[in-house]
Amino acid sequence: MSKWKQYNTERAEKAVRSASENAIRKTMDVIAEAAGQQIPLDEGTLKASLFIGFQDGTGIISFGGGPGTGQAKVPYAIRWHEETANFQRGRKAHYLRDPFNALAKSTYEKFLSQERI
Repeated sequence: MSKWKQYNTERAEKAVRSASENAIRKTMDVIAEAAGQQIPLDEGTLKASLFIGFQDGTGIISFGGGPGTGQAKVPYAIRWHEETANFQRGRKAHYLRDPFNALAKSTYEKFLSQERI
């Protein structure tokens, strides 16, 4: 016999969505920080173009501006992400993909476990 007398589905779903969104936002901040340590510096335009957003339950991190970011497009952003070059001071290509792959799952799980539902 269940000890539940009343179950508020709407409230439970809202709590889970909120906890998940909070964990995603915190995870994006960690990934953005790590990416900022790897992104080629040039004159700083690319690093300054960081965009973090949240839409329909999905976290969005991008560098390079363009539609939806409110910033002008940085023409060499994709090139420097995909092509290896002689970057200064430990900066490298795949500056967003590598931190995401290394940190996203474990960081999200850690932050989600800290949320109170």
